[in-house]
Amino acid sequence: MLRLPRRRLDDAMRLEGQALEVGGERLSIGEARPRLLEPFPTLSAHFVATGAADALAHEQAVEAMLAELGMPPRFICGRIHTLRVGGVPLAGAEVVLHELHPEDSLAMQERGLGGERHLGHGLFLPHKTIRDID
Repeated sequence: MLRLPRRRLDDAMRLEGQALEVGGERLSIGEARPRLLEPFPTLSAHFVATGAADALAHEQAVEAMLAELGMPPRFICGRIHTLRVGGVPLAGAEVVLHELHPEDSLAMQERGLGGERHLGHGLFLPHKTIRDID
């Protein structure tokens, strides 16, 4: 699955049926099925990089980033953990945003949050809620 701007859709469609070498391994590209982003009231990012030393500092960093974007500060964070990016430690945690208005949901899915988004960190996906199960 690729997430990319609509303007890059034609480029991605040309990959259909191709075989690429990635990290010394063969990767076969299957049938393309484009999907537009949809607004969901609850979104989750598995890892939002903040570089914070502890949970409180991470929450404060997330709150500050949301405020800078004009987003409502309704979120829950997971446990802080550290990943290595190019041999450099990077601290962050899961972030779940909830009670989002449709326009905020789409904006957050388009933009993401935190550092290292080019590596997939801070990218938000729809997150099921108890209400979604009914």
